[in-house]
Amino acid sequence: DGDSITLEWFTGNAVVKIYSSNGTHKKTLNTSPIYIGDRKNYHVRWGPFEKPDDFPDGVYTYRILAEDGTGNVSQRSGQIILSNSTIEILEHKPTPDRISPENQDGQYDETSISYNLSKTGIVTIKIFDSNDQLIKTLVEGKLQEAGAHSATWDGALSKDGLYTYVITVMDSLTSETVKASGSIFVDNQPPEKAPRLNPLPLYTNKDLITISGTAEAGATVQIYVGDNL
Repeated sequence: DGDSITLEWFTGNAVVKIYSSNGTHKKTLNTSPIYIGDRKNYHVRWGPFEKPDDFPDGVYTYRILAEDGTGNVSQRSGQIILSNSTIEILEHKPTPDRISPENQDGQYDETSISYNLSKTGIVTIKIFDSNDQLIKTLVEGKLQEAGAHSATWDGALSKDGLYTYVITVMDSLTSETVKASGSIFVDNQPPEKAPRLNPLPLYTNKDLITISGTAEAGATVQIYVGDNL
């Protein structure tokens, strides 16, 4: 419904002017009635907007200019925070979600946590272990624009186990806060048992051969034919 501005104990003509954060004059609002003949409270209303794009979210300054019947002018000002939408973490994902940073072999050494903000906010990202102990702060109170962002965790000196990343975003205008979290698994240990393939036939006239065997749960098995994966 918009915001109200109250004029108290005033007799004369008054206008309220709205300015953006960079000082640009955006709107002039008149009191109703324009001439006030007694000491009363009067209101002006800013909004709803015919063209919302003309008033993006931000901090606006209002200036009340009052003139009495003999031409004496007084002025007061204040600020209004305009926020038409709530802040959201639209999506978030670690890639990969399992890492083995200890051996630094160039594979799965670190993970990139990607996330998308619906509007500008102050971002903090922290890593916790399975006991909810803080392990690492990746981002601390950083102002980030709406859109896609990412933060990298190398898992250095972290024991094997399940870790949780927590993304906290505070609206830079309203201080509204939202959170999102996800899981990352650190696994530095090789499989206890090497993968074992069942014997293959020496000769076959079939176009397709089924390869079977056993491996540790969660392991990735790569099979080569000659030099081809």
